[in-house]
Amino acid sequence: RVSTDNPAIAGPDGEQVGTFRLSQLDAAARTLCMPGADEASDLLVCTETHNGARFQRLFTPDEDATDATLTGMAYYPPEAEPAD
Repeated sequence: RVSTDNPAIAGPDGEQVGTFRLSQLDAAARTLCMPGADEASDLLVCTETHNGARFQRLFTPDEDATDATLTGMAYYPPEAEPAD
């Protein structure tokens, strides 16, 4: 896994931690968001999967819960195929 909360690192769509808003994510991607669990229970986790790889955007809801701000991103590469 590769993860960051550094605003100098841009995500695959150019999004940056601290400035990108959940409302800027397209509607299809927003349907993939769900509340976080355990230590991420206060976050909204949006996961996209492409060719076995996963990309997650972590959002912290605003105080009034009308939107959320990107606070982290993580990339999980595809799992290696087992060797014969």
